Amino acid sequence: MLNKLFIKLSIFCLFTVGISHFCHGQIIDPQSLAQLDIAQALNIGLQNNYGLVVSQNDAQFAANNFTRGNAGGLPSIYFTSGYTISFTNTQQKLSSGSEINRKGARASAANASLGASYTVFQGFRLYAGLDKLNQLKLAGENSYKNAIENTLQKILLSYYDVARQNQIIRVSRQNIALFELRRT
Repeated sequence: MLNKLFIKLSIFCLFTVGISHFCHGQIIDPQSLAQLDIAQALNIGLQNNYGLVVSQNDAQFAANNFTRGNAGGLPSIYFTSGYTISFTNTQQKLSSGSEINRKGARASAANASLGASYTVFQGFRLYAGLDKLNQLKLAGENSYKNAIENTLQKILLSYYDVARQNQIIRVSRQNIALFELRRT
């Protein structure tokens, strides 16, 4: 009787470990898992993977940055402004003999400037920048494709691992039934 309990407990543990590995911490009803085919497993895994969303956003970010402006092909526009206030004390003796004494004389000045500059020939820097941004865009796309492939691989491995463990459980149940049949 103890041996039969041990076998059932082992089967339960194998099945539980397989399901937890497949679900990655999500709670899924074992009855619905038995009806899950490979296409559904792949679909669920691709829809619920936030790593793919992050990878897709990174690829989109790199694609959005692939512009002439980001490569240095646009003119530079700048605006500066300033405002200065100063207070001065003045003591003057004029040649006529009169004196001028002023304390805290206020002077203020404001300035502003607007400018633009554009380098006509940058030594092919624009083309080098565009090539760099294009390589970053391609790297982002390839990284996204790689993330999809890795996710699909993990889902397939987990799915077939659960299927293998289900076969082990089925064979173990058959062995238990044969053992019970031979024992009686």
